[in-house]
Amino acid sequence: MKNIGIDAIAYSVPVHQLPISALAEARGIAYGKLNVGLGLEAMAVCAPEETVDRLAADAVVKLIQQNNLDPTAVGKIYLGTESAIDGAKPTITYALDHIERSLGVEGDNVFQHTDVVDMTFACIAAFDAMLLCADWIRSAPGTGRMAIVVGADIAKYDLCSSGEYTQGAGAVAVLLREDPRILVLGETVGIGMKSELDFYKPLRVFDKLQALKDAASLLGVAVSEDELQAKIAEAEAHRASNIAQNPTQLNVDADQTLWSIPGKSLKVNRTEPVFDGYFSNECYRARLEEAIAHYAQQVDGWRVSDWQTWIFHQPYAFQGRRMSVRFWMDAVLRPLMESGQEIDFASMGLQAIEGKEWSVIWGDADLEKIVAKCVAYRDFVAMTIAPGERASALLGNLYTGSVLMSLCSVLADAHERGLNLAGQRAGFFAYGSGSKGKVLEGRFVSGCEKSVAAVALFGDLASRKVIDFETYVRWHA
Repeated sequence: MKNIGIDAIAYSVPVHQLPISALAEARGIAYGKLNVGLGLEAMAVCAPEETVDRLAADAVVKLIQQNNLDPTAVGKIYLGTESAIDGAKPTITYALDHIERSLGVEGDNVFQHTDVVDMTFACIAAFDAMLLCADWIRSAPGTGRMAIVVGADIAKYDLCSSGEYTQGAGAVAVLLREDPRILVLGETVGIGMKSELDFYKPLRVFDKLQALKDAASLLGVAVSEDELQAKIAEAEAHRASNIAQNPTQLNVDADQTLWSIPGKSLKVNRTEPVFDGYFSNECYRARLEEAIAHYAQQVDGWRVSDWQTWIFHQPYAFQGRRMSVRFWMDAVLRPLMESGQEIDFASMGLQAIEGKEWSVIWGDADLEKIVAKCVAYRDFVAMTIAPGERASALLGNLYTGSVLMSLCSVLADAHERGLNLAGQRAGFFAYGSGSKGKVLEGRFVSGCEKSVAAVALFGDLASRKVIDFETYVRWHA
């Protein structure tokens, strides 16, 4: 069986950034809480014209141009997103229009035989898409199949909400093929799944008549309910007449008013989610614990500590390190304590747990906090997790693109420090609210840290334009 994996990576990030210090000052939040506590330095902010389809398209165009790809040779382009711009027509098809214009092939239909689709499962959709495309390539060895997977999103929360400082945006595209130049993907996948309401974007439903009453009240206009009902009926009748007269006209709703939409209710699809941050963190950790256990059932003798690099989906930069304390305790500390050998707890910074039973340590949240701050765990984080955090600290949450950007960050960090990643085993920790976690092994290929994304990433992030807080608020609306 040939090696299948990531051959090339490209990304697109907004041109502008807002320093987290500016947000902290405006919101009256201690900067240290966001910077030292969560690892946040800046957030990517989209200008009004920077839409999710354009971010996705830009990443794909870069991937094609940087690698001199023939667009007609790409068998699949799968987009993972939770920022869809249409309820039926896939966002990737909107992106293709931009892609063809950028490549100078508009009207040529170069993707005529390319299978394209959107996938949605909160932040894990692009990872799901990557595994599906890898299996498709794996099913026909030696045929030269290629697929592009894109994770593209705009993470937007309500102003002044507890999620505001984790916002971000961007797109990451990866090229999958045989004998990849960056990372070989394993075939074993650990999965943890449970239906939860930790983070979701429901259709908000409003009574049309009540909404019109509220509008009239807001404007200080005195109108009776009968008059409002009559206005709604008139608008609906006008729309029906328009459709009858123009039965083949596309976008017939474009010239109609909100109140002409038939029915008693109005459904609003808001970008800002309903979420419970603490509960979502707990779901994330629970699903990954289940996924790790599932992976271990399939691979004899494996422990999560066997992976030398840990690559996370990052709602905020330090999410992975804060959540991984228990993973590290179970995979590293527990075997050490159960081995019966003498342990120098002082050198590890763990005097507080000396002489305690494992069951006590594992179940005590206060002791877990002690472990999180100990020398041994901090050293582990610096070697294993921190390289993948650097881009997230400067961008914020990319939703579906987050775990792929974490990979870019690892590669860029290795390039900057002159490290050789060849042969190292990396563990992917992917999560999507709702909720599902997956873990997967990847193996770095010689020279991976010299890829275009690795060489350019940190320089590109440093060159973004800084905006002020007032501009951010205006663009948010």
